[in-house]
This record gives sequence, C-alpha cells and structure tokens, in this order.
Amino acid sequence: MKPPRPITAVDRVLAYGDQIAVAAGDAVKARRRTHRRCGSLDVIVVETSGEPTTVYLTHGEMDSAIIETTGSELVEAAAFVRELMTKPPPVRRKR
Repeated sequence: MKPPRPITAVDRVLAYGDQIAVAAGDAVKARRRTHRRCGSLDVIVVETSGEPTTVYLTHGEMDSAIIETTGSELVEAAAFVRELMTKPPPVRRKR
C-alpha cells in the first residue's frame, strides 16, 4: 500500500484560500497537486483547470517561506543556475 502524501505548508495555504473563496461565495476550481522532495527543498506543482500552472518552493519546515512562481520562471532560473555553474564569474583578486 502506498503511504499517504505529506501535508505541507503549501497545502495549508491552499486550504485556507479555499475556505476564504467558499466564504465569499466563489466556487473552488479542481486542481491537481504534485509534490517532490529534492534534498531539503519541497517542490509542489499545482495545476488548476483554466489557469497557468503554479510552482511552490519551500524548505520543508512549517515556518519556512513559501515561494510562488510559474513553470516558465522556474525554467529560466534553472537555466541561469546551470550557466553559472558551468561558467562561474571571475574571482576578484585582492591588491
């Protein structure tokens, strides 16, 4: 049997947003959530029908910051990091 998925800080934020939407009389759209842990980094991809895909990044602790971004911004950032790792900037020498 597959273990239950972990409840993250992002899940709590999304649930709170759903409660506010319901209280305001708005309908909550269906969404699919995918979670993967990369070292200490939690990556949560949320696909909502009719909206762009949203990516959330956290450090896994309940009190850590939550970063919300789009897939294209994340791909651009990953390309920058990859470029920086292959061609690091020159080191300044002390005079």
